[in-house]
Amino acid sequence: MSSENFKIESINKWNRLLTTLFNDSIPESMIWTTESDILTVLNLISNCNNHMLLPNGGGMDLLSASKGLEPFTVELENGRKTIDLIKPVSLKFFKTIKKESCYFILETNGLVPSGILGQNRQGHNREELAEYAPLKYSNRSIIDQGYLKINENGEEIPLPEYTRIVIRYFEGKFLFVTKGSPFNSSPDAYDGIHNKISESKLYEGINSL
Repeated sequence: MSSENFKIESINKWNRLLTTLFNDSIPESMIWTTESDILTVLNLISNCNNHMLLPNGGGMDLLSASKGLEPFTVELENGRKTIDLIKPVSLKFFKTIKKESCYFILETNGLVPSGILGQNRQGHNREELAEYAPLKYSNRSIIDQGYLKINENGEEIPLPEYTRIVIRYFEGKFLFVTKGSPFNSSPDAYDGIHNKISESKLYEGINSL
């Protein structure tokens, strides 16, 4: 598929998403605050050609969203046995002049450091850990080294099949757009600008593209 055809397909899927959510009357904005509503909308987004722009910069495709194992958390799956773990505050939708520029902001807060990397995480909004069993965290270096630990006989204990990378975000905003969005092609999109400026400034920027 050519890049232009992929862009058209992405925009068409995004338009169908908006129709699913709002029928033929797209509001200027909408906010969801319950976990169940947020999960429902996120999973609809995950079925489109979406791009999830991260609070610290960069972006991944959202593949699915599910209830987390930690209380009041949500897991955002982005593939490669990696999840972003967040405590959602709200999910907001913003209508723009161009339908393909409409976007969603997921605001998060309230997740506290695990202590694995030390209690003083001032100035950090996330920690990257290895989860080798449900709710069993360790330094992610065990994934790099390729084994869990050394036993009393000096033998390596293999990593359990369950092992995955969990990036725990203490706070921050995630931005969801279609891959056909003009903003997704903007150099500003990948520096986390959506987590640095006000909602009104972000709206002005995206709406002007």
